Amino acid sequence: MQTIYKVKFGRYNVITHVAGAVADSRATEEKVLAILKKQMAEKKIKEAEDIFSAAVKLGMTKKELESLFNENIVYAKTGEEAENVDDVKGNLVQEKLKNRGEKKLLLENMEYIPNHLGTEYHVKRSGKWRKEKVEEIGIELPEGAVLQEELTREQQKEIAEQQEADMIAEMPPEQKEEAKQNELDALADEADRLDRRHKIRRKPFDSAAYYDEGAKKIEAKWKKYK
Repeated sequence: MQTIYKVKFGRYNVITHVAGAVADSRATEEKVLAILKKQMAEKKIKEAEDIFSAAVKLGMTKKELESLFNENIVYAKTGEEAENVDDVKGNLVQEKLKNRGEKKLLLENMEYIPNHLGTEYHVKRSGKWRKEKVEEIGIELPEGAVLQEELTREQQKEIAEQQEADMIAEMPPEQKEEAKQNELDALADEADRLDRRHKIRRKPFDSAAYYDEGAKKIEAKWKKYK
């Protein structure tokens, strides 16, 4: 006899594990004693005080008494989240649990369902990346879903650019202008830093041209958000 343990997830009853069923020793002893008393009554033997004295009066060997116990084990009652089953079913459930694979759960009807609960992923819908999260079991990841750790460099760049674009789109005009000037200032600082480095190394470098080229890109970028 084995016990199947379950837990309820929403509308699903999920099997978590299987273990050997627990015997109720007191109930088992009461059942065995009742059997011995019946045999004693049939043979008109005076009742004994306990199981062992009854077995002696009936002429039972230790092995016979052990067999009687094993044949009449009463297993502990289980609640709603557990179920006692025979070894055939218990072994079948254990095999199903062993072979369920990752991100799967085993239901009490012996069917598998996906388990991506709490999984965050990125998916492109209508040309725009969205970050979504699985909120319940039984749901497969949508087609095209990409986990964070599986994003390619190109996808990471696309997402970063989209996030920046969304953030800029929500800025008031004066904040956009301030952010653009900050980028131009940072570009000028970078041009100055490179100019000083090249002078120390006695290598040619046109800091103004470097700045102008970068500034064109910055101006073009912010022009899209006016």
